[in-house]
Amino acid sequence: MTISSRTIEENEKYLSLVKLVQEARKSVNITETDKNAILEKIDILCQEMSDDEIKEAAFVGNDLSYEKVNSEEEIKRNNHASRVNMDRILLLITLRCNFQCDNCVTNCNKNQAPSNEIMPLEKVEHFIKDTLECNKKYKHVIISGGEPTLHPQFKEICLMLENANKEHHFASTLLLCTNGYTHKTKELIRFAENHSFTIQNSNKTEQQFNKTMKWRWFPFNVAPIDVGYEPSFNGCEQSETCGLGYDNNGYWGCPHGAIISKLFDLRPVCTSIKDLTEVKIKKNWEQQCKLCGAAFPIPIVTSDYLHPSELNVPIDIVTIRPTGRVINQTMSKTWIDAFKKYREKMKPIEDERLKEEDGY
Repeated sequence: MTISSRTIEENEKYLSLVKLVQEARKSVNITETDKNAILEKIDILCQEMSDDEIKEAAFVGNDLSYEKVNSEEEIKRNNHASRVNMDRILLLITLRCNFQCDNCVTNCNKNQAPSNEIMPLEKVEHFIKDTLECNKKYKHVIISGGEPTLHPQFKEICLMLENANKEHHFASTLLLCTNGYTHKTKELIRFAENHSFTIQNSNKTEQQFNKTMKWRWFPFNVAPIDVGYEPSFNGCEQSETCGLGYDNNGYWGCPHGAIISKLFDLRPVCTSIKDLTEVKIKKNWEQQCKLCGAAFPIPIVTSDYLHPSELNVPIDIVTIRPTGRVINQTMSKTWIDAFKKYREKMKPIEDERLKEEDGY
């Protein structure tokens, strides 16, 4: 439901919730009693609204002034604290996807760099053998993509990881990240659940698929070097959250390195865990962070995805010291040029074949 399609009463509730969320975010300057009163009002409104409206209002209510207050601390953290996370690893088993999300962080959109690349079973076997030989233990081993359920040997990969983990306990949790969209994907999610996997399902909808509903995306395809920002090489919120990456080429300090390596001349940190060190990861980040939109020290979003009620918020172009979260571009020159070269070099994906195979 868009703001224009709501009734006057629904729209008043929505805007009231936005205002209350903004007040709650600034609650450091109010008494505990007033804060509790705000939270109670939020709870009452949420009971009268849809989940989509609540999510949207929460995004809009996350206002510019709040992030300006916190940006200095985030910048300091990026510059001084290491964000290498070696307890979590994401296996990019395929770069194929049955969605066309705008500004996709894995560049699967047809205007970016779609790919049919998959991870052979031998590479999965190498990861398992390498993990066991190095006696490596993870909190999370994640299979992702693209949309991982589109891998033609998805079930085999699940079984390989489950059997090895049952015997050797190298991961506290096996995790599947999926969009949960097609009937085929839903069947494979159930298969993974029955074979020791925890599911992280974004539950993509028909509205998102048809582009009648837009979610807010941070501009992954804006290179810091294009807007005058020099990133820290200690990592970022994404590297800390996602952990390591593993693809057909080897190990990466974060999965984004593997994702953008198909567009830029990047090399993995190493091909064996025994050679993976924090020093080498940070050295590797020197080649990728300057290209990656996740490297900015505070959350940012493109003006293309602002809600109408938010358009009066001042737009800050990202500069050397970003203090806002809004920029006025979806892709910067470095990425535009890279996508153009990629499409000229690679054979276009046959859309009809993908539709048939992916359960459209």
